[in-house]
Amino acid sequence: MEIDNQPQNQRAPLVSTSFRIGRLLREPPVLGESYQQLAGSGYVRLGGINMGRKLLVVLAVVGSVFSAAGLLLAHHSASNFDTGRVITLQGTVTEFKLLNPHPLLYFNVKDEAGNVEEWFGESGIAPFRWYNRGWPETALKPGDAITITGNPAKDSSRKMLRIHTIIGADGREWTER
Repeated sequence: MEIDNQPQNQRAPLVSTSFRIGRLLREPPVLGESYQQLAGSGYVRLGGINMGRKLLVVLAVVGSVFSAAGLLLAHHSASNFDTGRVITLQGTVTEFKLLNPHPLLYFNVKDEAGNVEEWFGESGIAPFRWYNRGWPETALKPGDAITITGNPAKDSSRKMLRIHTIIGADGREWTER
């Protein structure tokens, strides 16, 4: 049986889709009619696109949105840091980078024995907020003395800090909040 062998001008227009769906609901398909026969007759088509194809497109879009949201949330995680602890260190700036997505601060700290430890600090906010608060990239220069407060890394062997507050040698204070 050929499904759509009528000339274009004799076919029912797609505008009457709801009429055809209503007709399908009132007159169930004949036993033995296949889905392809029904699809070809236009009874289960909406706007000229098969309903299954529309569902597939909708699911693909929704899946893409959720997967992108998951990546963004994973990026803004503080899972490397012990958010239950806050420590304060005094050190000397070795390098300050006002980079996207988070500014980075490298500094040296002397431990109790007088040994120099290299630390790394990461800000939790975007660089434009630093700049708008009067802390451009030139605000911290190598050799500047600082007092820095933040959350240390969960792994104590890693000398990392999630920056909350920085106080420069001149008394200027930068705070994350």
